[in-house]
Parts: sequence; structure tokens; C-alpha cells
Amino acid sequence: MIVLPLDEADHQAVMNFLLPDLVRNGALIADCTVLRDRARVFVAHKAGTILGVMALFDDFAAIRCTSQNTFDKLLGAFGGMLSGRTLAGIVATEELAYIEARAHLDSVEPIHAMLYDPPKQPEPPHLPETLARRLTVADLGLMRRFYAEIGSRHWRPEALDHGPFYGIVQDEQLVAAAGTYYVTDWLGELGMVGVLPRYRRRGYAQFVSFLVARDILTRAKKVCLHVRRANLAAHRLYLGMGYRDVADTFLATWHV
Repeated sequence: MIVLPLDEADHQAVMNFLLPDLVRNGALIADCTVLRDRARVFVAHKAGTILGVMALFDDFAAIRCTSQNTFDKLLGAFGGMLSGRTLAGIVATEELAYIEARAHLDSVEPIHAMLYDPPKQPEPPHLPETLARRLTVADLGLMRRFYAEIGSRHWRPEALDHGPFYGIVQDEQLVAAAGTYYVTDWLGELGMVGVLPRYRRRGYAQFVSFLVARDILTRAKKVCLHVRRANLAAHRLYLGMGYRDVADTFLATWHV
């Protein structure tokens, strides 16, 4: 087995390896395509066959591999880059076992992977379209304060470069917002959904989620998201919007 950085000669074979399991591999597909300029991606080969792919985007690790040995080889390819860093990733049961055997798990939280695979566009909530708008770089100050207030660990200013964000501005502040981690030709991932506490129970989370999903579907074929299994209210919300559960996964944080 050899492990090398992703290059153009590998690209189609890697996509053939990843695309059959679109939701599970969505982040990796993004790292190999639209986020490729910022992601570090390594590919494990044996006799011309792809056995695994691992990508690091900031401190988020995306993994797909066929064995513990493949995982070990991929992890080793990053060398000292990972030493002392805390990584996060949404992983399946087998990858969680690989991490546990090779690294130190800091936390594990069960997650529902959900998919909107539309026969038609999602139904809009019963709120006026003018209530929300697409957010731009001019809104970065509002977004920075909003995501700090709701305690989001994932939002970064450069997230606006990766896909659409929509928000509701009232009382000179951003009170609800949703965005996306990536949008590829195949799939976009909805995320970073939040509402300030005093503005909840007004349908705002559903509304901004709908607007982001509708925007994603102008480019991608499907929309996915991940919801903590303990967050029953959010899970019910997205089931009601037409999403369906496709896998039980885990949000793991770990270090080497």
C-alpha cells in the first residue's frame, strides 16, 4: 500500500470510491473538489485500487477507509502535522473504532445524518419572504456577534466563501441564521443553524433552513445535514421539512 497526496491522476478514481455513499462522504467530496485549495488530502492505493481517503480542513478530519491498517497509513501520512492538535469529525462506527485504536478520543456524540432528496423544492414556511435575506460580507460584524452569542464552534468568516447563508435581522442585530459547510455539484450540507433565545418559537430556524436548502438546490442535487440524536426538537423539525434519516454516525473529537 502507498499513501500519497491527492493529485489529478487520482481524481476520478477517488470520486468513484466516494460518490456511491454520498452523505457519508460529502465532506470528503467537498475537500477533493470545491475546498481542495485549503484541504490537505491523502489517498491510500494498492495495486491501482483506492482503499482510503483522509482529509484535514482546519481541524476537521474527514475519513473513509476500508481497514484499520489503511487508517493507520493515512494517519501516518500527516506526520507531525497532527501532533498535539484536537481534531473533530463526523464518522461511522468503523472509523470510530479505528480512531479509538490509534488515537485518544476526547468526546463522542451520536449524530443523525439526514438527507433531503427532492422530488420537488422544499415547501416554504408560512412566513413572509422579505423577513430574511442572504447574508454577505457586509454582515460579517452581525454574524460574528450572533455566532459568538449562540456559542457556535464551527462558524468562521471564510464560511461565506463556501456557500449561502441566510439570516433575519431585527432590532439592529442578527437574530436567526443558517448556512452551509460546502456545496458541490452533488450535495450541499446545511448547518450552523441558530436563533437567539428570545426569538425562538417563531418558526425562524425552519425559515432560514428552508432558504439555505432552496439556494443549495439551485446547484446541487441533494441537501444533507447532521443533527445530534439528543436534540429531539431539531430532529422533528427536519423530519417535518421532508428530510429523512440515512445513517447514525458520531461526532468525535480526538488527538494523536
